[in-house]
Amino acid sequence: MTPPLVPIPASGITASYITSASQLVLSAKGTIPGYFFDPIFVRDKSADGLRYSLGAYCGGLGRVPDENAVDVTDKFDNISLTDGETVVVETQLGKFTIEVKRQ
Repeated sequence: MTPPLVPIPASGITASYITSASQLVLSAKGTIPGYFFDPIFVRDKSADGLRYSLGAYCGGLGRVPDENAVDVTDKFDNISLTDGETVVVETQLGKFTIEVKRQ
C-alpha cells in the first residue's frame, strides 16, 4: 500500500545516479504537516523505475507539532539510466520532472 502523498515542492527534490553502482539516489527537503511520519520514496514498478511518489503515513498519539522539517534520502539499486534522463516524482503538490545528476 502506497502512503499518502506529502506536500514537498519540486525545488526540494534532487536526483543523482551513481554509475558504478547502478544506483539512483532521491532526496527531499522541506516541511510537512506534523501528523505525518517520516516520508519515503516509493517506486512505481510499472514505469520502468523512473516514476516515484513521495509519501508518509499519518498518525501519532497526543499532541503533534504543526510542522516537521524533513530531510530524506532513499537509494534504489539496479536502475539503468542513459545520459540526460529524468525521473518523475509525484507529491501532494503535483508531478515533477527532476533532472538526474551523475556521480
